[in-house]
Amino acid sequence: MGIQEELLSNNPFVATAASNPWDNVAPDVSSLNITVRDRLTELAYSKALQPQTPMAALVLGDAGAGKTHMMKRVLAKIAQTAQAQGNQRKIVFSYVKAFTSPEWVFPDLWREIFINLTHELTCEGKNRTQFNVLVGQLMNDCRRYASLCGQPRLDAIDNIRYLQKEMPGLHGDFLRALFAYCDAFDEKKRMLSFGWLSGESDEEQHQLLGVEDRAEMSMGGRAREAKSLIFSLGLLLARYKTSMLLCFDQLDGMRSPALINAWGDAVAFLVNDVNCVLPLAFMRADTWYSIFEKTLDNAVAERFVTKFPLKNCTIPEAEELIRERVAAFFAQDARESIDKKSEWIIGQLDGKLKNGYSPRLVLDLANRAIQEEKPPLVVEVLVQAMNEERDRAANGPASSPDAERLLNAIELYLIHCQGLEKVERPANIGKFYVLTGDANGKQQAFIVDTEKHFKTKEAALRRGVQFLEKYPDGICAYITDERCQFKGVDAWPTVHAELEKFRRLGGNVFFLDGEQCANWYALAALRSRVENGDVTYLSNGGERNARMEDLALYLKEEFKDTIEAPSQTP
Repeated sequence: MGIQEELLSNNPFVATAASNPWDNVAPDVSSLNITVRDRLTELAYSKALQPQTPMAALVLGDAGAGKTHMMKRVLAKIAQTAQAQGNQRKIVFSYVKAFTSPEWVFPDLWREIFINLTHELTCEGKNRTQFNVLVGQLMNDCRRYASLCGQPRLDAIDNIRYLQKEMPGLHGDFLRALFAYCDAFDEKKRMLSFGWLSGESDEEQHQLLGVEDRAEMSMGGRAREAKSLIFSLGLLLARYKTSMLLCFDQLDGMRSPALINAWGDAVAFLVNDVNCVLPLAFMRADTWYSIFEKTLDNAVAERFVTKFPLKNCTIPEAEELIRERVAAFFAQDARESIDKKSEWIIGQLDGKLKNGYSPRLVLDLANRAIQEEKPPLVVEVLVQAMNEERDRAANGPASSPDAERLLNAIELYLIHCQGLEKVERPANIGKFYVLTGDANGKQQAFIVDTEKHFKTKEAALRRGVQFLEKYPDGICAYITDERCQFKGVDAWPTVHAELEKFRRLGGNVFFLDGEQCANWYALAALRSRVENGDVTYLSNGGERNARMEDLALYLKEEFKDTIEAPSQTP
């Protein structure tokens, strides 16, 4: 088998876009922007020592410059340092993508932080998570206090009193959920507490955990609760001399002034009020200077005085990137064989590599050199990107059901594949989401709900009933993630009564299974990548970003026939 055939059998360059720092195992150039990596890590350690010092930083780089790779390098540096110190973690890491609803920035921020905290640290042992490390420190704290009191252990109420005295402002429901999570003898409570900490709403949480019923909270109440949870996490981090590196990525697609300012409010809260949290924003330089800096309140924008511009590759760095990738994918081969493969690719790119090419473009050129391909059309690039996102959604760590992401994806489909016109999102709906519009003069509504509380489901279905009573010839669909199934008639009689009315009036009910959810969540991720300029292709000899018009073309030509979508007929 020749060199090219060997490379084709295990192509190191097929996937050129990084996913997220937790799942991104592809090698890159360790020396590229190494100063930025070290400086970011130093800032995180200094935040642990100075928990109340206001800090934030901005990492600027063009599409494909390696912003997500930079986060991966920082994460790896944190893990290496922890291992060298006997697995004593002094930095925890969270990765949060763009927000989509100004009203839900704080609840979404808390949910994403918690999901990151529960991500398994594969390099540090099975079932070891950042969350478990923090909870373990909390439990040791309580055991030491019990010992001082001359007791083998104290009950949860006494522990909560002790901790709130030690850390004024610590959220009581947060502690109740943590102690329930640590109850090894009550699996149901453990699951309910985990769901509550994930931001879910379930009536049994109130009944069995003693926490406030989220179904009774307004949207403002949910935001205030989320802020209190984030504040409480900061208190724990400070007590155990740990900092959190909170990385905001893919913000470039956030163009609404209301959304940008809601994110700015969250940053101001993290910087001014929360201990030990260091916000880092990753975005393109043109987005920051032309949009964010001009939109944000000056007091917020000035917090990002520390800026780290990312450099693209020199030719030697581009060649090193190629060698690193080949060495990783053919690690079992002899050194001589690896070197021959690398030099073969570099030879094919002689005269094509230029100083200043982004890492992504270098990888794309290497891929096409192996496959002897012409630059793919933009639709073909989007097909590949969609396949990557679908694989991640189907095979990656499970995330909580997310109505906002489902809504974003379904909205794209309805506009570009079903011709839905005048799409609107009615304001102040509550904890579920609604799209309304018309196609060919027929009124349509799509209700997306991923809550687990009977009151929310009842309200969502009632909304559908009211719509169909107003528009008897209209089309209405209730759409949810199958992980949010209804309980039985005996447990939820009023929900089933509304469900029966809804169906009798012609309403459609869709419980999306795992494969369908993967498709829709992948489309939402693809939309975010396009809006952030993270899908690139070569056109007329230069690197170009796919645009929303290209995504619309992809939806019409490819996506429409490859996904089982909610029907528009009763």
